[in-house]
Parts: sequence; structure tokens; C-alpha cells
Amino acid sequence: MGQLLPLGPNIRISSLDISHNQLDGQLQENAAHMIPNIMFLNLSNNGFEGILPSSIAEMSSLRVLDLSNNNFSGEVPKQLLRAKDLEILNLSNNKFHGEIFSMDFNLTGLGYLYLDNNQFRGTLSNVISRIYELQVLDVSNNYMSGEIPSWIGSLPSLKSMEHLEHIHLQGNMLTGLIPRDFLNSSSNLLTLDIRDNRLFGSIPNSISALLKLRILLLRGNLFNGFIPNHLCHLTEISLMDLSNNSFSGPIPRCFGHIPFGEMKKEDLFARIRDSGYEGSRPVYAGYLVKYWGYSNFVYEQKDEVEFVIKNRHVSYKGGILDFISGLDLSCNNLTGNIPYELGMLSWILALNLSHNQLKGSIPNSFSNLSQIESLDLSNNQLSGEIPPQLIGLTFLEVFSVAHNNLSGRVLDMKAQFGTFGESSYEDNPFLCGPMLKRKCNTSIESPYLPSQPCKESEGKWICYLLLHGPILASKMVQLY
Repeated sequence: MGQLLPLGPNIRISSLDISHNQLDGQLQENAAHMIPNIMFLNLSNNGFEGILPSSIAEMSSLRVLDLSNNNFSGEVPKQLLRAKDLEILNLSNNKFHGEIFSMDFNLTGLGYLYLDNNQFRGTLSNVISRIYELQVLDVSNNYMSGEIPSWIGSLPSLKSMEHLEHIHLQGNMLTGLIPRDFLNSSSNLLTLDIRDNRLFGSIPNSISALLKLRILLLRGNLFNGFIPNHLCHLTEISLMDLSNNSFSGPIPRCFGHIPFGEMKKEDLFARIRDSGYEGSRPVYAGYLVKYWGYSNFVYEQKDEVEFVIKNRHVSYKGGILDFISGLDLSCNNLTGNIPYELGMLSWILALNLSHNQLKGSIPNSFSNLSQIESLDLSNNQLSGEIPPQLIGLTFLEVFSVAHNNLSGRVLDMKAQFGTFGESSYEDNPFLCGPMLKRKCNTSIESPYLPSQPCKESEGKWICYLLLHGPILASKMVQLY
């Protein structure tokens, strides 16, 4: 532990990075006067606390301010919210509170704004629309309320938000619909994370305008209606999470034509080769801001999202996001059969269709999910046998078909399927096999359910035959 030593007023410093130390205490009110010409100030990942001195805004040359991962509290000084030359402001993971987007907010030169994991309240005011160069907006895990603004209502053109690439609004108390104009004004968006709010209604068809979107996370809201086919226009998508909502109806068949991380070999090698940063432009999953000539500092901040994979909430950050792909439709009211076309997602790593009302059989085409690591089909109304072709899914680490109406023999305990225990198959009364302690023999017949209920006019014997399957029925005819 230690405290920041005061600097002499005559020392000319353009950049100061003392991040990731064990410094603590409070910043003195006149601390900013000691380094008036500084352009880059990084105090992140320390133990600083207390209220932020208003004099920090008097650093007239300041371009980058990173105070993240400390214990600062109180409201953000109004003077700081008027620093027009500030290009990067990172206040994440502190205890700041108050209404951040007020009339005092006039940071029109910002490119990157991180306010996540604080106690900010209020609404997402249209003042954000005046930040014409904004590329990253993260206000996740605060107490923001109200609706998502369209951000283009009174603007002269849609170009005002053309630079916006990453939006993180998850973990707030936002309500209302997703504005159609909000989607139309963000055509260059790569990440849209609005999980765990109180948003409702359907997904607007205008979402198809986000042709560059890579990550779409809508989990934990009150969305309803059918999943629109317009999502299939998002051909760059790699992660899509629609779980824990009230979507109904069938899974769109066209989902099988979304690449979900598919890439050619040459593209894969190109991504690895270019995993660094070129010039001042960011790669997809991370951003690096460089200033050369008048300053020699480097500031790096990478995008981070959370996705449930292998039954775990995992945060993925930076370049790894280029190689993670998944589709989560769990915990909805989806009905109908699992589309055969989903078996075309040969590059997908995680597929979760659990806790719905899906019926029919598991498609044989799932044997083509050659890269899949997590497949969860549990808690549905699936019937029929488990396709034996699934034994060829050699990367599978998590597999569950529990709580369905499946029948027949569980797959042989070979390759990856030798690692799955009883819990992967439980509550399927017509499944059999050694791990279920239920022997398989020819006297156990698969359940057969008619597509329509019996009518009294068909006669009691016809109903009996329909309800108990063709083999059992033939025996009853002989007895009769």
C-alpha cells in the first residue's frame, strides 16, 4: 500500500501511467495543478478512494483519463463532463453515483466512454447523440432507467452515430421497446449487449440493418412474439443470446444459414496474423488508441462480453472473441421441431435449446456440428432415439438430453460420450443402457403418441391401437 507522492509544479509531464499498483488514499484538490500539461493519465487498478477533485478538469491538455478499478465515490465533477478535448474516459468499476447524462454532459469529442459497474442513475439522454465520434458506449451494471432513445430524433442526418461500434447497456432497469430508429442509426455496430433489463415487445425487423453485427445479447428481458427471420440477415454474427425471454413459435429454419463463426482457412490464419493492431484502427474485439509525434503513450481497452457456455457464465475479452461462436435460445416458449438446418452450423461451439417446448426427434444432421463443445437439448418434449451419428462429435464436452421423452439405447460410452454420466440422460423413462441401470431388451417398446387425440366415433379398439403403437396393437388384434 502507498500514496501518490505530489509532483513539483514545474515538472512537464505529457503522460503518467501508474496503474496496477497498490496506491491508495484520496486525490488532493490541487493534485491536478501539479501536472497541468498532461495528456494521458492512468490511475486504474489501485485503491484510490473518495471524491474526485473538480480541478482534474483543469488539465486543459488532457485527452485520456482512466480511473477504472478503484474506490472513487460521489458524483462526477460537472467540470469534467465539459472537457471537450477528452477522447477517452474510463470510470468503470468504482462507486460513482448521480445522474451522469445531464445538461452538464458535453463531452462532444469522446470516442470511448466507460461508465460500467457504478451506481449511476437517470435515463440515457439524447445528449449522447451529440458525441459524433463515439465508438464505444458502456454503461452496463448501473441503475439507468427509462427507454432506449432513438438518438436520431432531431438530428440532421443519420451520420451522427456512424462511428458507434460497441454498445453495452446490460444490467440496468431499462424498459420499453427497442426503437427501430435506434437500430437504423447504428449501422456499423459490432456489439449490442442489452441483457438483463426490462425491455419488452418483439424484435423489430429493422435489426436486419445491422449487417456488421457480431454479437447480439438480449438475454433476461421480457421480449415475446416469434423470433423474426430478419435475424438471418446478420451474416457476420458469431454470438447470439436470446435466452430467458418469452419468445414463442418455431425456431427459424434460416438460422442454419447464419455462419456463426464460420470462416475459411485463409481467413483464420489472417486473423491470427493480424491479431495485433494496425495503426490507430481497432480490430474487431479490441481497440487500441495510439498517439505518436506529440505524445508517446499507448492506451489499450478491449471489448468484453459474457456468454453461457458449458453451463458456465464465462467472460470473453479481446481477440478470443474472434473465435467464440454460440447460439442460446434456452428458457423461452419455443415450439415445433428442431430444424434440420441447424445441423449446418458446422463451426458453432455452443448450442443451447433447453427449457422450451420443442418436440419431435433430434435431427441426424447434428452429426455435422463438427466443432461443437456444448450441446444442451434438455427440458423439452423430444421423442425418438438419440442419433448414433452423434458419437462422432469429438470436441463435445457438455451434452444433455435430460427431461425429455426419448427412447431406445443411450449412445455407446466411446470417445467423448464415455465422459457423460447419468445426469445427461435422466428423466427419459424409455431410454435404456448400463449407465441408467436399465437393461435394453426387445420387450420394451418405444412410446407412440398420435398426432391428434382419439375421437369416440373411431371406436375403442381403434383408439387403443393408436395410443399403444403398431407392435402392441398387432398383438391386441390377434387376441381379439
